[in-house]
Amino acid sequence: MQANAQEIEHISLITTPIQLLKGNVVISQGTGFYYLLEDSTKGKIIFLVTNYHVLTGNSPNTDKPPKGMGKGHILNVKY
Repeated sequence: MQANAQEIEHISLITTPIQLLKGNVVISQGTGFYYLLEDSTKGKIIFLVTNYHVLTGNSPNTDKPPKGMGKGHILNVKY
């Protein structure tokens, strides 16, 4: 009995650095990877997959708000 090999989308093998910015200051960083979904009606959709702490600067099981949150604060994600 022979198992069929599944085709791996090459874009899912690419990792990318991710930086959480407050103004021009990096306040958190990590990595992520891309996932490509081919939809018959919408075409190709690319997702950036990462962890909660990369985008917020905090662990999800703490009661802390995301870093930089507050009135007038704008956070940017660079990837």
